Amino acid sequence: MKKRSFKNIISLSIILRIASIIMLLWASSRHKYDYYTIMRFLVTVTSLYCTFLSFKIKSELWIFLFLAVALLFNPIAPIKLSKETWLMIDYAISFLFVISIKYIREIKSIN
Repeated sequence: MKKRSFKNIISLSIILRIASIIMLLWASSRHKYDYYTIMRFLVTVTSLYCTFLSFKIKSELWIFLFLAVALLFNPIAPIKLSKETWLMIDYAISFLFVISIKYIREIKSIN
């Protein structure tokens, strides 16, 4: 029986997703505009990294979903929506990231 260490459980993609989830859920509070810019950047980077991982495992659905999230949250050309709309989107993307933790992970090469 292989013993799972903390290092094997926590990976870069999981850390990014957890940080994104926290920022997305915390976005329901009132913040300065800089917070939302940082959140957009983090969610975009996380989504692009997860797109790369999805590409490695050839999962077209996850590739599509993560690319859509990256486009929606990109900080360079922000999309303007109402606070209520963003709140629903933030919760939905948080849920997507939570679900993706089970299905999308780094693949360790065997040498």
